[in-house]
Amino acid sequence: MAITPLRLQHQGKPLRPEELSVRTLLLTALRRASLMSELHMDRKIQVDVKGLLELVPQMRDQRDALTWRDWTRYSSRQGREMILGGVVGPWILTAPSWSKAWSWLWLGQWLHLGKNVTMGLGQYHLEVCSCG
Repeated sequence: MAITPLRLQHQGKPLRPEELSVRTLLLTALRRASLMSELHMDRKIQVDVKGLLELVPQMRDQRDALTWRDWTRYSSRQGREMILGGVVGPWILTAPSWSKAWSWLWLGQWLHLGKNVTMGLGQYHLEVCSCG
């Protein structure tokens, strides 16, 4: 569930709920974790990206409850109000196996994902559901 606006982008353009994909979410989580590891721990993360991406076709997502929310903040540097936005709400992911993807998505809860994470955007919370 996206708590603060989750602003994932593709080629500099924010992705609306209907444009999001599991692939984009996983790669963003992996990229963020990797960057934080290199910057703060001076270590490169060893990960099987190909193996992770092989899971994507098996994963299903339901994002019809996601909505776009604009968020306004004042930029002292630019001397004007900035309108930022992203998706909020539940994004349901299902997969036959989470073994390769779970740790990256779990870590992303604390690192936040997407654009403007330093301002609190991109916070989400995972919930495990044995819906069946």
